[in-house]
Amino acid sequence: MSSIAEQDLADRRARAIQQLLHTPLLHRDTPSFDTIATSEQWLKEWFLRTCGWILIVDYRRGMARLRKVTGWIDSTHPQRSLRTGKSTFTIRKYVTFCLTAAALGEHGRSRISLQDIAVAVSDLSVRAKVSPFTDLDHKDRQALVDVLMLLSALRVVTELDRTGRDYSVDPTGNVLYEIDERRLGQLLVAPLPPARCSTWQQMAADPHPQPSSGAPLDAHRLRQHLMRRLLDQPLCYLSDLPDDDAAAVSDHTEHITQWLSEAGLALEIRADAWMVVNRRAGTARSLRDGSNVSNCALLVLPQLTAQPSGWISATHLATLVDELLDEYPWWARSLRNDRNRADAVATVLRSFDLIRPQSDGWRIMPAAWRWAARVDPACLPPSSSPIPTQPAQDDLFSVEPTHQ
Repeated sequence: MSSIAEQDLADRRARAIQQLLHTPLLHRDTPSFDTIATSEQWLKEWFLRTCGWILIVDYRRGMARLRKVTGWIDSTHPQRSLRTGKSTFTIRKYVTFCLTAAALGEHGRSRISLQDIAVAVSDLSVRAKVSPFTDLDHKDRQALVDVLMLLSALRVVTELDRTGRDYSVDPTGNVLYEIDERRLGQLLVAPLPPARCSTWQQMAADPHPQPSSGAPLDAHRLRQHLMRRLLDQPLCYLSDLPDDDAAAVSDHTEHITQWLSEAGLALEIRADAWMVVNRRAGTARSLRDGSNVSNCALLVLPQLTAQPSGWISATHLATLVDELLDEYPWWARSLRNDRNRADAVATVLRSFDLIRPQSDGWRIMPAAWRWAARVDPACLPPSSSPIPTQPAQDDLFSVEPTHQ
C-alpha cells in the first residue's frame, strides 16, 4: 500500500473514531459507516486496547454501537428535547425513558401503539414504585413524546402511522410504531450486564475499582483510564487524579499521544492539565462551534480570567454577558431574547470544565486561560467599540503545549 493510500486510510479511520465518540449509536446513513464496516476489526481492537470499550458492528442492520463505560457521572451534557431543541431532560424524563424502554422490551411483538406504550409505562411506574405516570398530566405526556422522539432518532422505534392530534396536546392522539429489538437491546451500557447482577447498583459498579489501600493503578489500566477521561471530557486536570496516578502520568505521554494521533487528535500537556485538541475537520466537540452562545462564552472568558480571586458570582457573570450584548446591539438576537442567557453561557463553559460551581458563583479553572488568549474577532460584526479581549496569560502553565 502506498504512503498516500495509507494516509487516506488513517484519516478515514480517525474520522470514524471521532464519529463513534460523538454518536455512540449510529446508523448506515452516517458518513463514516462504510469505513466502520470495512475497518471493523481494526476499530474494535483500537477501542479495546486504548479504552477497554467494546464496539459492536451489525452491517446487515446498518448499526454500530460503541459501548462507552467511563466509571464516573457527568452531569454537564444532559440530553436535550428534540421537540423544543432547548430544554434538557429532567429526572422525570430520564425515568420515563427507562420505563418506556422496559415497556418496549416486555411487549413481545414488533409493533406497538403509543396508547399501549402509555398504559405499559403507567403500569411499570407503579411496579417500580416511582411517581405514577398518567396521561391526564400534560407534563407526563410531553415527557413521553420527548422520549419517543429520542427513540425514533436512535431508530429504536419507527413511526408507521399517526391518527388524531399531537399526543402532548390531546391524550387521545395515537401513533403506531415498529420496534427494532436489536437497537433496543443495545441501549443499555453498563460495566456489568444485567444477567450477572441482581440490583442496578451492581450493574453500575466499576469492574476495575481503585484499590482500597490507595495503591496506584497498573500502567495499562492507568493509560486506559486517562484515555477514557480525555475522549469523554477532552480536559483532564491532574488535581482530579489520585496522587500516585497524577505523579505517574508523565510516564504514559508517549502511549497517550500515539493513541490520540490515531484518532486525529492532538495532546496539549500543561502544568495543570492534559487537553485534547481536534486539529482536523471532524465531529469532536469544539468551543468554537459558531453558535451565538459559544461565541459569547469565548468573548466573556477574558473578563473571567481577569478576576483576581479566580472566582466570580453568578450575578456578576450575568452582568458581563449583558454588557457584552449591549456593546454589540445587532449581534446574537436569539441569545439576547433568551432570559436564561447567562445560564446558557455558564453551561457551555462548564461543559468544557473551564468553570466549576463554587458557593454562589463559579470557580475559574486554569484551562480558561488557554481559551481566553485566543478570541477570534471574526465572530462579531464590525463595531465602533473594541472587542473585549485580554492579553494572553499563559504564565499559569509552565509547560508549553505539545502537538503531534
